[in-house]
Amino acid sequence: MIHPRERIVEIVYPERPTVEAFDRYEKRLKDALTAMRMEFDCIVDQRAPIVASPELAERMVSLTRWAQAHGLRRLVRVIANSPSAALQFKRITKEAKIAAPTALVQTREEAFAWLARHPR
Repeated sequence: MIHPRERIVEIVYPERPTVEAFDRYEKRLKDALTAMRMEFDCIVDQRAPIVASPELAERMVSLTRWAQAHGLRRLVRVIANSPSAALQFKRITKEAKIAAPTALVQTREEAFAWLARHPR
């Protein structure tokens, strides 16, 4: 979902994401962001899949790098209350070499509140 006025891209992962579904989602996202041609913030809701498979985690790293190169300003991940999910987020962020401010929260409301508190 894209909130154009706020320039926020909101992504919600399904409970059991497949590589094929990720391929379709990645193409749609890249097409939409390329068409936007502006900086954006991103909220990624990963509460359903507690931890992504290693293959999908690598794909997330790659997509996060691509997003950063195409205007990512701030990144907020919404995860379940899970130490494993928190560690995975930190690893993905580190491997993607994200320079943008990032946050890890447990609700969608916290994600929007964090964006409001941290100016661009």
